[in-house]
Amino acid sequence: MLVDQRARTTEWTHAGRGGHASRDLARHPEWLRLCAAVDEGAPDAEVYGWLSRTRPALRAAGVADDLLDGIATGLRTALWDDAAEAFSRPGERRTAFYLGPLRGTGGAPSALGLVLLERDDRTATLATLERAAVRLGPAVAGGAAGAARAVEWYDLTAAAGPWAAGGAAAGSAVPALFTPCCLDGWSDALRQYRHRRSLFLSNVVRARFDALTRPLLPHLRIDARPSALCDAPDALIDDALALRFALHALLRAEEDRAGMGVFVALRVLEPELGPAARLAQELVLAERLTAGHSPSAGTDDPVWAAALGSAGALRRAGGLLHVALQGAHAAVLAALAEPPPDATGGGRGCGLPAALAEHYRTAHRPRGLAAPPPGAVTPATGDGPAQFA
Repeated sequence: MLVDQRARTTEWTHAGRGGHASRDLARHPEWLRLCAAVDEGAPDAEVYGWLSRTRPALRAAGVADDLLDGIATGLRTALWDDAAEAFSRPGERRTAFYLGPLRGTGGAPSALGLVLLERDDRTATLATLERAAVRLGPAVAGGAAGAARAVEWYDLTAAAGPWAAGGAAAGSAVPALFTPCCLDGWSDALRQYRHRRSLFLSNVVRARFDALTRPLLPHLRIDARPSALCDAPDALIDDALALRFALHALLRAEEDRAGMGVFVALRVLEPELGPAARLAQELVLAERLTAGHSPSAGTDDPVWAAALGSAGALRRAGGLLHVALQGAHAAVLAALAEPPPDATGGGRGCGLPAALAEHYRTAHRPRGLAAPPPGAVTPATGDGPAQFA
């Protein structure tokens, strides 16, 4: 029911991270009763009563009064616009709390739930990413839309209701809270969209990696060697995960196949972002290509497998997946230039944003080689990115 209330042993918890507010609140019987009432589906009036009793402890934990007022209004009137807007306002608070109708996984209807999030400070890597995105131009971050998708990182340290069910199975846990999608019960969609907020859950993201991706790494070879993910330090893996998810959020407004855009963007930005960007490229490959080795994890992504396989960048031998990294980049660039498989009547491709494509041509051009003309599509074979160091 509760995540990280009495012990640091749940699958959603990564050793060495915070949880101070969660542990402080767990000392208050009113907080535990509030969580139990939400988890048991108690009437809104009863939940409202326990919220009122818990309010001093929540204020001490850093929860703002306007948010608590909005939640109280929602419990009394079933109108959640004020609560959702108050939660979505930008701020520097280390604790993010929400109680209201939440959507969980699997397309199930929303239900009353609560979450307590505590900030995970990974500012150095993401600040570098933001500076690079600004320098590359608005096309990288989707212009005004991309700028509004500021990525925040928190640990999920307590939950009741829809989001508590995934605590025992990291593979089914929700890795991010996007307010327009996860918060329900509001009436003004435009108002909520204008105040949208994107919070990635660090310990959930890491738990999913440890549960789903890490066990399959022994099947993967990158340029004839084991993946660097196998023995990378925890901190570097966390940074790679942060880059992978943050870039996905930034590029999502630009093209449908955001995963491929992320893969190429990570290489483009590798000089600025350092070792985490290189590791994140292997992370994307591992997520997309190794699933077929585990019956419980589904199958390989068919688009990626087909693109890399047809370009000769992916082969299977002796129970292992062998990927040529440079060839994989060439294959993905070619795939991005093609219309989606279900496009009809001359559909347009999902190429890289113009500023990112130009940076790719410049940053990855061998010295002394003139840049291709603007708009040129680099093929998967021949004089393409496969030759670049």
